[in-house]
Amino acid sequence: METLIDALCNNTTLNSLDLSYNFLRFGGANAIAKILFENTGLTSLDHSCNEFDSVGGILIVKVLYKNSTLISLNLDSNYLDSEGGKVILESICMNTL
Repeated sequence: METLIDALCNNTTLNSLDLSYNFLRFGGANAIAKILFENTGLTSLDHSCNEFDSVGGILIVKVLYKNSTLISLNLDSNYLDSEGGKVILESICMNTL
């Protein structure tokens, strides 16, 4: 898994990634946060149906303050509560794209 994460962090040609229905849970959310922090080419990410909670969702969206290339992010059908939704909304509002 670490090899894949490192490859995605450094990849500049892949622009769309669908990781839906992989049940990646919190570890997957943590890996996606790392990828989004370092990757400069990804414009679309589907991370739906991966069974992570608001802590995982918050990890992902907090890096969006630094990421200026992602245009589409699908976090549907995960276990996000109102606190996670609030952080996602704040992140979207602060995005300068």
